[in-house]
Amino acid sequence: MSHLLYGLVRGICWVILKGVFRAEVEGAHLLVKEGPVLLCANHIAWWDPPLISVASHRKVSFMAKEALFGNRLVGRLLKLLGAFPVRRHVPDRAAIQHALGLLEHGQVVGMFPEGTRSRSGELQKGLHGAALLALRSGAWVVPAGIVGAYRPGGRPRIRFGRPFRLEEAGRRSEALDRGSQRIMEEIAGLLKP
Repeated sequence: MSHLLYGLVRGICWVILKGVFRAEVEGAHLLVKEGPVLLCANHIAWWDPPLISVASHRKVSFMAKEALFGNRLVGRLLKLLGAFPVRRHVPDRAAIQHALGLLEHGQVVGMFPEGTRSRSGELQKGLHGAALLALRSGAWVVPAGIVGAYRPGGRPRIRFGRPFRLEEAGRRSEALDRGSQRIMEEIAGLLKP
């Protein structure tokens, strides 16, 4: 049921994104075809998860703020689509364990390392969650940069970057700092014209 629903919603979103917004996708061939992947992108609008999902040839399970699951119907739909809740601004062990479980089973987890949408569109400082998951799982990190406007004819664009892995060296806190910085630098590079 959830596989069918995911395909249906993905198809509807693709029609809207391509037909109404005229969305563009670059570098989709860089997505790792199998095995665990942590897909990390900047976050400018609530349309970002659908754009990433339709641009990817693999199902993406998104970490989403807990408040979105407050409404029973919306929460159930999000879960059927593979999303799972995370409490923001606090260490959420349940969300981390869920994400690690998905990665352990060779799936794709979508994250916005900034932790929230950027109202200005400017890239914000990355939090350590993405680096923590990448280091603990050994998953490929695939960066993605999203630019443009989600309005008729606005031409939002997603550009995927080359996959990479983070290496744990030195103290854990230093590895997290370096990993977070690398992820955000890769995303920033994809936002340039």
